[in-house]
Amino acid sequence: MKINKTLAALIAGASLGLSGQAFAAPTAAGIVITNKVSLAYKVDTIQQAELEANSSFQVDHKIDMEIVDNLEAPTIIPGQGISYEYSLTNSGNEAQIYQLNLANSADGAADSGNITIPAVTYALTETPPADTSITESGYLTIPSGATAQYTATFTYPQTLADGETKIVDGNTIILLATAKAVADNTGAAIAVNTADTDKNTAANLNTKLILFLEAESDMVTADTDAAGNGTISVITTTTAVTANFAHDGNGNGNYTDPEESGPGLTVKVINDPICSDFIPDYDQGNYYADYAAGTVNTCVASAPTGYTPKAIPGALVEYTITAKNTGSVAATDVTLEQDIANPNAGYTDFLLAGTLRNAATSEGTTAVDAGNNKLVVTIDTFAKDLEVIITFTALVE
Repeated sequence: MKINKTLAALIAGASLGLSGQAFAAPTAAGIVITNKVSLAYKVDTIQQAELEANSSFQVDHKIDMEIVDNLEAPTIIPGQGISYEYSLTNSGNEAQIYQLNLANSADGAADSGNITIPAVTYALTETPPADTSITESGYLTIPSGATAQYTATFTYPQTLADGETKIVDGNTIILLATAKAVADNTGAAIAVNTADTDKNTAANLNTKLILFLEAESDMVTADTDAAGNGTISVITTTTAVTANFAHDGNGNGNYTDPEESGPGLTVKVINDPICSDFIPDYDQGNYYADYAAGTVNTCVASAPTGYTPKAIPGALVEYTITAKNTGSVAATDVTLEQDIANPNAGYTDFLLAGTLRNAATSEGTTAVDAGNNKLVVTIDTFAKDLEVIITFTALVE
């Protein structure tokens, strides 16, 4: 069948018009669209009364939205406040309220663990579109065709969800940001009319049918909500950056073994009263007196061959504290304490009070309290990759 040039031009024009229409604002929900068809005819050259028919239907409510993570893998210091930033676009055909939420993601591939997320405060950023509003608890209203940028702010915890495991440098925490279409600022579900009413009868115009589109997401399959329930989501990846402290207890130089986490403390017996008796004209009284005066006595060469100091009452012991910052950033205002008269709970005190002596540190400053029982080392800036060595001596009670 041939198509004349005029008809071809009309078809081309119609195509161009539809192409442009695809980018126009969507027809608002509730609009009644009525089409009329007319029939004109003649009988025996006499024009007859025109016949016509019309049909109407009401535009349904389309729920559609897109969410974007604007920060793209931020870093966080545990205990610091953070504001995640998102953009949410209402591509539906009616102003819509969305209930916002942050939760732990089920994407465990790169996740170092879940966190307990404290209360989140939501706010709009920059100049929001007209008629856009948000509540601190996370109910966001966006007009049709508009995009709102918002923040979700909270203070990051210092431990994982178990409350005990410390968040350390390099931990990756993956959160899930969601936006769910709701009826009001209480989170009530939207009433859905699924009745198959006759849209072609003016008296039975279809009420606003809520169409829940399938959620769009760039998440992994396990997290994708494909139920078409009006919820959209995006994953947010956060990396912890902080100072970590470890010691090389195994002597392998890598500071990565779990038991090497935190500072290390080692002890060595360097003298005892028996050893001092082997020194001519030297007795135990001088041993204690010299140590009290600040002299470090070690078991000297005049002791019998093969004799080593024993861990007996009066023995002189030397403690060494080591700590290396294996994190990615420096630590500041660092304090290390050692109290020989009041050790940590669970440890028995058998060191002689008042005998903490000869404190030295490779970094920072040392201070011993008036009773000579507590050593405090302060370091203003503990740089990344820096290792500090602290030593002191005391006597066994």
